[in-house]
Amino acid sequence: MKKIMTVILLIALVFALTACDIVSGMETEKETHDQALTNIITAIKDVNNEELTKYGAAELIGRTDELNNTRNKKIFEKLEFNILSIDENENSARVSVEFKTKDLTTVPQKYADESVAMTNENNKLGDARLSDADMKLKYNDLFVKIVDECEYTEFKKVVSINMTKQGNSWIVELDSKLHNAIYGNLITAQRDVVWPGADNQQEASGNDKSSNVQNKVKNIVGRSIIAR
Repeated sequence: MKKIMTVILLIALVFALTACDIVSGMETEKETHDQALTNIITAIKDVNNEELTKYGAAELIGRTDELNNTRNKKIFEKLEFNILSIDENENSARVSVEFKTKDLTTVPQKYADESVAMTNENNKLGDARLSDADMKLKYNDLFVKIVDECEYTEFKKVVSINMTKQGNSWIVELDSKLHNAIYGNLITAQRDVVWPGADNQQEASGNDKSSNVQNKVKNIVGRSIIAR
């Protein structure tokens, strides 16, 4: 009797495991383009690098250190999307997506002006000035503050996204238009930034002076704030 029960239990277990594999495979296989894009946008807003990696889209959020995550969550908090059309083949698709988010066009120049002013004020403190590490935190807080205080104006952009089936996942083809759309025109706007004093910076020496202030700010903060 025990042997019969053991056999029955083993058979039941085999069927249960097989059924799980089939269901799991069906769920993965049935993932549609809009489901994949929903997962990607959700992962962008949550700065979920692991989820984005599955879709080949981790580059959209850059580094995932604490400071970068804080900035990105603020940048992406208003991000929405709407799928307009899908041109589908067996293993690929071209999806037209309308992105809506907060217009951040004015942020790069405002950040440049205020961060350089912050650096100059710190340099005036001489030996009491804050370290580069402490200033990096202040720059990060400044950037988040500027994004947060930026008056909401809708930035809307339609982007064509190429997607390719790879195993049970969809891989997204990344380009500058997609980057700029989800960043609320931040990527394009930064190219026109004029750093204060860029034309008349003088080489300086000593503890209370700084040479090329705008470069110092960019080097300390890193390009991850307004570029990828």
